[in-house]
Amino acid sequence: MDAVAVLLQIHRAPAPVSSGDLMPTLITPDAIRQRIEAINAQVDLFNQEIASADQTFKVRFMSWFLNWKAWRQRVSGDYWLLFWSGKAVDEELTQWQKNLQGWREQFEKRGGQPVSPTPPGPPPSTQPTVIGPALEGIGNIVLGVALIGGAIVLVRAFK
Repeated sequence: MDAVAVLLQIHRAPAPVSSGDLMPTLITPDAIRQRIEAINAQVDLFNQEIASADQTFKVRFMSWFLNWKAWRQRVSGDYWLLFWSGKAVDEELTQWQKNLQGWREQFEKRGGQPVSPTPPGPPPSTQPTVIGPALEGIGNIVLGVALIGGAIVLVRAFK
């Protein structure tokens, strides 16, 4: 696979934020915002580091960079999206972080010398809490009770 194909593959923006699971694993909006800002700092730093890169690389990265900024603006300003779709947003952040790592690797393959260390993975504060699985269990119990209650009502209605 040539460098252009790799860059085009890396350039693809993540899919739009989905509504998540019926009872999503909860990750607090503040933890997601912290992660968004940490990744944004990494993106800004890398944007400064590629000043010595060739023009083609800079133009392609700028396209990805603008997509990141637009996505960040849309997502970080919507508290309820972060609350109800925290798990999906967290997965998208992981994809953005992988894309940034791919850009960094391409820069190094082209002879670039990043000054900053390789960015760390997701911080432990964004890992799913115990609340999410507990809510999923409670949701399943409520659904089961509702189905049993509905069946009882139907049986009595047709007696």
